[in-house]
Amino acid sequence: GSERAAILFNRLEYWFKIKPDGFYKFLEPCQHRLYRQEDSWCSELGISRPTFNKAFDRIGTRYSSKSAFDSVHEPFKGKLYASYYNRQNHLTHFVRNHDAVAALFAQLSVENAPQQTTPVAPIAKQSENRSISDHTVEKAAVVGINKQVVDVHSQNERNFRSCNENIFRSRNENFSLQTERNFHSCNERIFRSPYIQNIPTKVTSFSLENEKANFAKKEFSVSKKMR
Repeated sequence: GSERAAILFNRLEYWFKIKPDGFYKFLEPCQHRLYRQEDSWCSELGISRPTFNKAFDRIGTRYSSKSAFDSVHEPFKGKLYASYYNRQNHLTHFVRNHDAVAALFAQLSVENAPQQTTPVAPIAKQSENRSISDHTVEKAAVVGINKQVVDVHSQNERNFRSCNENIFRSRNENFSLQTERNFHSCNERIFRSPYIQNIPTKVTSFSLENEKANFAKKEFSVSKKMR
């Protein structure tokens, strides 16, 4: 399988570091005069000979004789290693495709290199992302609007007190009702004037609705008293 092929690849690279020009190694224990105990692929990897051959075929090309190996122009056939059996000395030799292995290591180094990504700045809150000048302008606008509202309410309060004085002095219900209508009309004109055009629409609408509600209550009260 691929796992055994990867293990075999690792062991082959170990031996090629020691003998870069190639080496011989027995596939399994035998009675050869050069054989040393446990000095075979099957002993080293703990696998059978058919399993070794299957794993090697994934990464190398096998030849049954040295003459077959020598007769091929490209003995590796695009793979990393090749092996051939020398019938004269009864040894299996292994050779390395240096260019293919170097290209593989270069590809692996690129794939395993840490990805260099551009750091993404954290999304700042809107208040943090604005400049000091923006805050200053906004604060000045709020203060200006608040001052305008205070000035308008102060003027309304003066008009309301003046109207109340006239109401209580005359004690005339019809006059009171007419005064309330005039007061409501005056307030509506003030809130619609360009002087406070920067006040939010909700504030203006809310103030007008309050004025209308108060006027309706007072008009009902006056009409009730006149019955």
